Amino acid sequence: MPDQHDSWGAGRTEVLLDDDFVAAAPYREPSARERSAAARRAVKEGKQAIRRQRREQRAARFRTHRRALIAVVVLVAAVAWTMSGLGDATPAPPRATTIRAAYALPSDVAEDPGMVPAIRNEIDIVQRWFKEQTGDRRLRMAAADGDVVVDIQHLKVPAAELRDRSDAAGLIEDELRPADGWRENEIHLLFVPVTFTAQVRCGEGSSVSAIVWMGSCRLQTSSASRSFGDGTTFVIAHELMHALGAVAPCAPHYGQYGHVVDNPRDLLYDGPHKADPHLAQLDPGHDDYFKIPASSRCTDVALNPAWVKG
Repeated sequence: MPDQHDSWGAGRTEVLLDDDFVAAAPYREPSARERSAAARRAVKEGKQAIRRQRREQRAARFRTHRRALIAVVVLVAAVAWTMSGLGDATPAPPRATTIRAAYALPSDVAEDPGMVPAIRNEIDIVQRWFKEQTGDRRLRMAAADGDVVVDIQHLKVPAAELRDRSDAAGLIEDELRPADGWRENEIHLLFVPVTFTAQVRCGEGSSVSAIVWMGSCRLQTSSASRSFGDGTTFVIAHELMHALGAVAPCAPHYGQYGHVVDNPRDLLYDGPHKADPHLAQLDPGHDDYFKIPASSRCTDVALNPAWVKG
């Protein structure tokens, strides 16, 4: 006969595993149904976490790409701004301290012994004009024993070739450039006996040179010159201003190729009206390139250290 206690115990064990009993217990293990539900929730939350992590990664990549794109756009805009002429608002002027004169002879042109005194004479006239225009300032010229130094340079290129070349000035600069390069503190004032058929090519200026084409524009450097406007004096002063950095495109009356168009008396005027070199002035109104207002933020050649008092 079965033991009643054991039967009760066996039945009791079955009751202990009954879900209803487990649900009523204050401390219990999760039921199979709860464990299954919990597992489903864990899987769902895991998938949601993975999707959230992927969204965050995509957002992070997007932010990185956007920052890179913005940086590229800013860089391209800065380069375009600099190259467009807007960047000319604050150009750095050449920092010359000395003007060195030279008589540069093409290979097929004989030296004129009277030309060095003629060059010195016209440079002296230009310097006196500068003093009148600037309030007692002139350009520092390379000098020795009280005289302006005029070097004699013999070119390898003939005059005929220079006449036929649109880049004649660059050709001369290339030939005269020292092996170690131009001295940064010097501008070379070059007198070259070449007559161009186009009577608008009297001279040319760059950051390293001011070239006077003697004979062009029916102008000849001469010891007989007495006042500004005689001989090539106007061309000398004109090209030296170009070499010092005038006129920048940010100037209010800028026209083209480094000139102004507002006043026919301006040394750097290039416009429709006829100008008289004898009446020339250095930036009348002082608004384009000499002693201009600081607020203009444009190139002021008056600040160049090549100017000296007296």
